[in-house]
Amino acid sequence: MSGELQPSLEAELTFLATEDGGRSTPVKSGYRPQFYYAGNDWDAAHTYDVDRVYPGDTVLATLTFFQPQNHVDQLYSGMPFAIREGARTVANGHILNVLDPTLDRDA
Repeated sequence: MSGELQPSLEAELTFLATEDGGRSTPVKSGYRPQFYYAGNDWDAAHTYDVDRVYPGDTVLATLTFFQPQNHVDQLYSGMPFAIREGARTVANGHILNVLDPTLDRDA
């Protein structure tokens, strides 16, 4: 068994425009902001369906948690969340599909 992490979920993200407090530069796959829900920030790596994501864009993403065991039975399709850099929200999203069945509270 390899120690490689498996993708945790698929989501739709809408990045805030710069003038709305969002980033001023684009991001790309490998971006590692915090996934924020239920009052907690969690580290997750992002993989996008496009080369670059600009402020104001809506994008499909695959997120991979670095500590998936902290999310067992807590996630569900349709669940809203925020993407943050520190205390600043840079995107809002919702889960489209929980890929790891151990994380899905509805499984």
